This record gives sequence, structure tokens and C-alpha cells, in this order.
Amino acid sequence: MIAEQRRKRYQIILGAVAAMSYVSCVQATTYIWSGSVSGNNWNTAANWTTDMGANVVPPQSPTPPDVTDLLFTGSLTVNQTSTQNIGTIDVNSIVINGQPTGAATFTISASSTGDQFINLGAGGLTDQTPGSAGNGGTVSLTGGTNRKIVLTADQTWRNDNTFGILSQRRTMEGAFKITKVGAGTIELQADNANWTGGLQIDEGVIRTSNFSDALGTGPITVNTTNSVAISASGSAQTDQIVAGPVSLAGTGNFSLQGSWNFQFNGNVTLLSDKNISVGNIGTFNGGVVGSFGLT
Repeated sequence: MIAEQRRKRYQIILGAVAAMSYVSCVQATTYIWSGSVSGNNWNTAANWTTDMGANVVPPQSPTPPDVTDLLFTGSLTVNQTSTQNIGTIDVNSIVINGQPTGAATFTISASSTGDQFINLGAGGLTDQTPGSAGNGGTVSLTGGTNRKIVLTADQTWRNDNTFGILSQRRTMEGAFKITKVGAGTIELQADNANWTGGLQIDEGVIRTSNFSDALGTGPITVNTTNSVAISASGSAQTDQIVAGPVSLAGTGNFSLQGSWNFQFNGNVTLLSDKNISVGNIGTFNGGVVGSFGLT
């Protein structure tokens, strides 16, 4: 019995050491886009500098345990475009940290040839652009029939720039959750019917446009002391369908903004008393459940 206990304890220790060794080996290479120094294509090494100082095109699939982080920086005094033309790429995180002037737009576009997907991991999407009054700017991931964001892990999307918009216009899919943080607005402007992982809104505004299923089909959770909102508007009226269940909690207000209507097809569960402000029509096709009040 004693020998067996010692053997099991030894196996546990070996397993813990192996796990620690694996974690210590995990590394990330940051590929820094510093502007269109030689055209605007991803397949031009001169457009990239790694955190080790080399001019290298990001690999489509990094060799494990390495992961790829993309950092887009530089001056945004005029509209600029960065064009993905290397095919599908595995990315841990995308960070935009430019210096905008006026209403300049930074666009992450893609070639119209071949699948130009981004398999996005746990690092998520972040806009660190330091906007200010009159200098907001827009960061746009443009859509297209051959462009997708494929979520490969639960992740956080952040926009702290309250004067600018982070506009994600690519079709999105995957069974993983996005947690939205930061006081700025993140826009979802595509057919996201195959995104099933759900959305948690902790701060700021999610804005939708163009497609009725921009919010995906997964659950939506609002459990925060912050006042948050979902906004929907555009050139052609398109009711926003909230297909998944919704959970509302926390002391912050929840707003439905914009000029379009919302339809909630799943149950809305109240986990605390909740205030909802509605700019247009909000239809609850499912039940409103819970032992708390809705104002």
C-alpha cells in the first residue's frame, strides 16, 4: 500500500513538472505592421518587423509552441489599408495601436483571391488607438465572400477609444465566446449565423448593421455595474434577431439603441432588478423569467 501511494505521488509530481515545462516553453512572436513602407500587402516582408527586429512575413501556421501576435501601428494621418494576401492564417491576437488624425480610417482588407481567413485565438481583438475629440478615426476589418474570422478560443475584444469605432465586417463563426470590454464601440456588420459561442457585454456598446443575425446565435450575457448597450441602425431597416437566450444581472442599465427593431426569440432571464431603455421596438417572443423586476 505504501509503495503504491509513493508511486502515485511520484507520477503526480512528474506530471506537474511536465506541465510547468510546457507552459514555460510557450512563446509568442509579435509581427509589427508599421505602415505601408512597400505597398500594403502582407506578403511583403518589408511591411513587417518582428519583436526581434527581423523583416519577416507572418507564417500561416506558426510552429508550436510559438503563436503569432499581430500589432498594427503607425501614423493614421490619412486613410491607410493593410491587405491580407497570404491565405488563411492562425493568429493569437490582433492589436491596433495607431495615432489617428481627424476621421482617418485604418482598414484591414484582403485579397479577393483564395480563402483569406483569420483563425483568431485567445488573445482576441484590441483597439488601443488613443482617440480624442475630433481625432477618433475608424478601424475596419472589411468583409467579403472569401474573408472570415474563425474563433478558435474564448476571447476578449476591447475598444477603449470612445471617439472611434472598431468595425468588424467579416463573417464570423465558431463555438467560442467573445467578452466585450472597454468604453468604446465595437461594430458587428456581417452574417454571423455560424457564430454560436455567445457574447458577454461588460462595457461600452455593441453596434450592429446590415444583417439580422450579426449578434450570432449563442447566449448573450449582461452582468455588470456599467451601463451597456446594443445599437442597430443603417441605410435599410433590418430587425435584429437575438436568437439565443439572454441573461441580465448587475446594477448597470441595459439599452437598445438606434433606429432598428429588436426581436428576442429566446428567454430573457432576470438575475437582478434591471432597467432597460429602448430607442425603438423591442419584441420579446420568448419568456421573461426570474423573480426580479424589469423597468
